[in-house]
Amino acid sequence: MQITVNGAPLLPESPEVLPISLFTEFDPAPSTGQMANLYGLQGGKVQRIEGLDDGAENAARPLTTSPLYQHHAESFAVSLRADSGAIVTTIGGERVVAYAKLDSEENGKNEPIKQIETQGKVLRPSYDFSDNLWILDRADSASPRLRVRTKDGTVEQVDADFRGQRPQAIRMAPDGVRVLLVMKAVKSGQNSVQTASIQTDDESKKLKLAQLRNLEVPLTAITDAAWSKKGILVAGVAVGNNSSAPWLVNPDGSSLQLLPGATAEFPIKTIASNPNVDTLPVFGDTDNHIHWQSRDLTWTSPNDTTREITPTYPG
Repeated sequence: MQITVNGAPLLPESPEVLPISLFTEFDPAPSTGQMANLYGLQGGKVQRIEGLDDGAENAARPLTTSPLYQHHAESFAVSLRADSGAIVTTIGGERVVAYAKLDSEENGKNEPIKQIETQGKVLRPSYDFSDNLWILDRADSASPRLRVRTKDGTVEQVDADFRGQRPQAIRMAPDGVRVLLVMKAVKSGQNSVQTASIQTDDESKKLKLAQLRNLEVPLTAITDAAWSKKGILVAGVAVGNNSSAPWLVNPDGSSLQLLPGATAEFPIKTIASNPNVDTLPVFGDTDNHIHWQSRDLTWTSPNDTTREITPTYPG
């Protein structure tokens, strides 16, 4: 591609014709292989889940080389490069978001775990492709707090008006701009799926959460939502049904459709997914068993080694 501004090159020190690969870090749906690696929590311990679609035996492998393994985790997030992770845990009597390398012994370095203080209910953190870690706490209060820990370690608060609703889940898109939220209305107690964007305030130059938009999907009892390669996946109950199922919807809320082969045999509670083209959607049911949809659209149910797992993909 060739980009100019008033006839001058956009990047003066770069060649006149720019290769697409130069802008890989700005791809809103990056395709790094690590994004298709599945992780999870089993008994509060961080794990990597193997054997999804390669013919190998399904198994949960403890990440014992990570400092995160030494702590009991409530939730677990993995960076998009799959080299580090963050957990919500309690250390020294204080609930914190702790983050560290997934393999602290790599390159012979034993890096210490780092902590960020939290208050009240803490949602599962979320990473973007710039290695920013997004943290939402006080989710059970009238003033939920959204913050971002940048890759240099600075923690910055994001101005956010949740319109009196209570956030239940937050998923950042890899671009670090688009936001996916599950929100609970205080009066009705009903959950909805909303999208938003991260912007910079023109006057204060601070980050703010803006353009909140309800997707208006005809589902009730929504428990989770996640970005996928085809749009947004939602766990919810359709009108006339009694069981929660996985649904696919466009980012604008249109074309809601049930994933092929989904049945009422395993009511869906949690979703693990990201926009990577090689990522297989994985779902946790109400018994904390995992199920995933293979490339041929058939479903695989858990074996004994993958029971009681809360799944998560990088992101």
